[in-house]
Amino acid sequence: MTQTSTNFVHLHVHTQYSLLDGAIRLEDLFKKVKAFGMPAVAITDHGTMFGALDFYQQATSAGIKPIIGCECYVAPRTLADKTPLDRDGTRHMVLLAENQQGYRNLCKLATVGQMEGYYYKPRIDKALLAAHAEGLIALSACLKGDVPQYILANQMDKAEEAARNYQQIFGEGNYFLELQNNGIPAQEKVNQGLVELSSKLGIPLVATNDCHYLNQQDAKAHEILLCVQTQKTMADADRFVFDSNQLYFKSPEEMTGYFADYPGATDNTVAIADRCYIEFDFKTYHFPQFDPESKKSADELFDEQVQIADFAVGEVRPTGAEPVMVTSRSSSSVTGLPPVIEPTLAPLDELWAALVLATRDYVHNNGFTDICFGLSGGVDSTLIAAIAAEALGPDHVHALLMPSRYSSDHSVTDAEQLSINLGIDYRTIAIEPAHAAMLEMLAPSFEGLEPDVTEENIQSRIRGVTWMAISNKFGWLVLVGGNKSEMAVGYATLYGDTAGAYAPIKDVWKLQVYELCEWYNARAGAEIIPTNIMTKAPSAELRPDQRDDQSLPPYEVLDPMLVELVENDKTAFDLIEAGGDEAIVKRIARLVDLAEFKRRQSPPGPRVTRKAFGRDRRMPITNRYRGGA
Repeated sequence: MTQTSTNFVHLHVHTQYSLLDGAIRLEDLFKKVKAFGMPAVAITDHGTMFGALDFYQQATSAGIKPIIGCECYVAPRTLADKTPLDRDGTRHMVLLAENQQGYRNLCKLATVGQMEGYYYKPRIDKALLAAHAEGLIALSACLKGDVPQYILANQMDKAEEAARNYQQIFGEGNYFLELQNNGIPAQEKVNQGLVELSSKLGIPLVATNDCHYLNQQDAKAHEILLCVQTQKTMADADRFVFDSNQLYFKSPEEMTGYFADYPGATDNTVAIADRCYIEFDFKTYHFPQFDPESKKSADELFDEQVQIADFAVGEVRPTGAEPVMVTSRSSSSVTGLPPVIEPTLAPLDELWAALVLATRDYVHNNGFTDICFGLSGGVDSTLIAAIAAEALGPDHVHALLMPSRYSSDHSVTDAEQLSINLGIDYRTIAIEPAHAAMLEMLAPSFEGLEPDVTEENIQSRIRGVTWMAISNKFGWLVLVGGNKSEMAVGYATLYGDTAGAYAPIKDVWKLQVYELCEWYNARAGAEIIPTNIMTKAPSAELRPDQRDDQSLPPYEVLDPMLVELVENDKTAFDLIEAGGDEAIVKRIARLVDLAEFKRRQSPPGPRVTRKAFGRDRRMPITNRYRGGA
């Protein structure tokens, strides 16, 4: 079917994200929208917003205007009232985000509904609606709406009162009486009552179809879906069932034909669609607010509570000088610090604040005061050292230098100098005795076999055993390295460098690690992190002259590729079509999929990107698919 212009847009649609109720898959929905020639479509799932991002991205990719909405549950009294009366009296209301402020208010309402108002359903109340009505367009909803329920009860005076109340909450032109054509006898009565109220109160009408499935023939499948939701079978006489097979995504011709005698009902759908415009920003970091009890922003918490380096701007501390003193900005003992004048943090400032605050909260909220970690002289463990010193104070940070036969001299001296500069405790525990003993023990079993990654992993696991022993003995929580690039491709050793309790930088790309280290020195106005750490070739130092780029593409090539695969949901085919080297792209995509078993066994860490490994992105550990794309 070719696209044609249309004077109808669906504004009441339940997708797959209306769990066990909506049966409309997004990919199929947008194909249908394009086939019908509709310029836009709405998502209005029951009480949730977690389908909004997927909906937005697929809609914009398909050239369709996304209208973000939600069919909310409105409590009959207040959020605090949770009795059987309040359960039975819950009413529906469709809310659409007209602009960015409306989207923020919609997110707020959905969040409060889940976190505070939940009672069988995620509920909001009229007071909350009034406080967050800006930027929202409201529809009176289905038969379960407030106004329709009064009409069905023959209480037109209360229906009028409710309609006036909602019009006052949302403002003139922002509240619409919702007509539907669903084949349910009660709907005809409601439609007539809504027309009467529209004529009397001047509230405009709008036509919808409360779509729960895509095609009319899907009604039976949707009926089965409802059985799953209510834990019934199709044989149960008392099972929950819709009294209609008309709740499908109807064509513009079907909708305009039925509502031809209802002035403005279909035209208003297009007018509303034209008014609604929001845009998601994927170029800026959006970090959560820590310490919600204080209601303070990350900026304020960072300035008030997080410890910072106390030295004059431009002061460079020579080798062997006293360590930088780290203390709290709010401490009265700190003098000479400039006042906080910037209300907004730059992206790296925000990233740093998030990592420091998350580490501080995780350690303290789990009952620990001190941490230990392996400090190799590499850039990843260096960043962890700086984060921990700022989050917890240097007196609570214990670095373990564990050189092996393959450790370079500068790695040890760099680690020592960093520890001195940060003022943290450090101790050297050479792993050579344990390494030699392990090789001797395994020699009979390995006889005749060439050394390989097995011997490399032994070193990593000796280090893991060592810092876990220190942790057990002194009661310190173990922080582990491993950035997002390494976690993506499995460039880590299970039960070795992944052994620990918390991974502060597991959601930070390798190139970002370098940027943060450079930013840290620039902020300090001093070479706290030795330059050599940031300029030498990255290496695990598990064999002679080892470098990361012997096993992986350079991070300047690898990281952008991983961002597309992991965060932007691109496939290997997408990257190859965009000009990527086919062999490299397929190899990296395969490594990302195969490394899932390692990621599942790695410690938790903060989420600071749009899509972190774990709950945001999970793959089956065991599968027979080997397409690599």
